[in-house]
Amino acid sequence: IIVIYNNLYHIFIVYPIHFNCIRKLGGFIMQKYVCIPCTYVYDPEYGDPDNGIDPDTPFEDLPDDWVCPVCGATKDEFDLLED
Repeated sequence: IIVIYNNLYHIFIVYPIHFNCIRKLGGFIMQKYVCIPCTYVYDPEYGDPDNGIDPDTPFEDLPDDWVCPVCGATKDEFDLLED
């Protein structure tokens, strides 16, 4: 995918393994997810270290029993945060 932004070309490579993870030359851009009940935003760049989730962990790779650290909502109560 080629995107023109501010008169510059940005080249992105989409990997089918993680549909919400786009590789930009020089690093990954991982999608953020928002908790519907409390609006907590899971940012993969930071992970959730208080609950054993390392930085750079995509939302899709979170354990099935992971819950929102603020309100306890399950993963299925999160939506993709649109930029």
